[in-house]
Amino acid sequence: MNASEQIAQFEKNNPMKYLDYQVTSWGRMFSDKNNKESFKSNYAVINKDENIDAAIKEIEEYPRFLKIRCSEAVPSGI
Repeated sequence: MNASEQIAQFEKNNPMKYLDYQVTSWGRMFSDKNNKESFKSNYAVINKDENIDAAIKEIEEYPRFLKIRCSEAVPSGI
């Protein structure tokens, strides 16, 4: 394994050491309950794009993602 492959593996697996996560049939969802507004620690990785609509629906239904998505979807003052 070359250096770039090692870095990719590290970036793929390391967040599972310090973030809440859920493994799904299509990939993984990560969240940080102590930093719910961070896009760096609340995200999904889609590895299989066979049923992308179902994956997006599951991400939107994941409680921590839903809270973030709703707060970001409508800017204040509208």
